[in-house]
Amino acid sequence: MLNVVNAKPWELGLLMIGLHQFETEQIPLGGGRSRGLGVVKLDIREMWWFDYPENKPEELLDYLQRLVQGDKNHYLCNQEQLESHKHNWTQALINYLRDNIPKNSTTTTQTQS
Repeated sequence: MLNVVNAKPWELGLLMIGLHQFETEQIPLGGGRSRGLGVVKLDIREMWWFDYPENKPEELLDYLQRLVQGDKNHYLCNQEQLESHKHNWTQALINYLRDNIPKNSTTTTQTQS
C-alpha cells in the first residue's frame, strides 16, 4: 500500500510516471544484468482518492468519520476515474516542467585541446 499526503498535482504526475515504469515491466531485477532474474510488474487494482477542500472542513470530518468506521470504499476510484487522475497529474507534471525550464537554456560542451 502506498499512501501519499499533501502532494501537488505535478508531484502526483511524477509518481504516476515512476509507477508506469513498473506497470510496463521496464524495471529489471538484478541491475539489468543478463542473469535472467526477470522484471517487476505492477498491477494497480484499486485506488482511493480523497481531496480535502480547505474551505469545506465538514468534508474532512466526514472523511475521518468514514475512516474510523472502516468505510474507505466511499473513496474508491473506478477505472475511468483512475485513468483520468493519471492523465491530469501527468499533464500537471509536464506543465510544471515547461514552466520551470529556463527559456534560453543551452547545453554546451567543452573539449580539451
